[in-house]
Amino acid sequence: MFDLNTLSTLSLSTTIAKTETFTFTVADFPEAAIIAFLQYGFQRKFNDAVGGAERNDAPYTSAMKVADAKAMIEEYKQGIVSKRREGGSTVTPEISAARKVMRAMLPSLLSKDDLKKFRELEAVDANAKLDTWATANAEAIADAVKAEVKAMADQAKRRAGLATVSIKL
Repeated sequence: MFDLNTLSTLSLSTTIAKTETFTFTVADFPEAAIIAFLQYGFQRKFNDAVGGAERNDAPYTSAMKVADAKAMIEEYKQGIVSKRREGGSTVTPEISAARKVMRAMLPSLLSKDDLKKFRELEAVDANAKLDTWATANAEAIADAVKAEVKAMADQAKRRAGLATVSIKL
């Protein structure tokens, strides 16, 4: 578990109007301010993550948002705090793994110009292309996708284990 005494040495910073950065430690603030920061940050983190009216060019309903927020909160409780989220709850680990496998193969499959064009695409368009290519090559990449799904699960377990480590300075 996290040592709360360590919290007082945590450095916080924010840059305002891209001109001035303010940096403080938590100990610079009274308890009421720290509680306000935590409450605001908690609310903002999860509401921002499920914002928007659409995901993957489809309506993003209230029920979907609630389900995604619940899943994200559970991941945070397990110590998984830096997971890349691609398009909300509709992206399975298999889809994410297939995209990663295809992305790794692109330098050997595309010309330099086409690779540059691909890298300039918006994320939703790049993911659509990766999904199309992965579907067309599903049999050829099946073993690599299975291995990537396993690696992702193993990494999540390691991160969850780190969350239980006590940090003392």
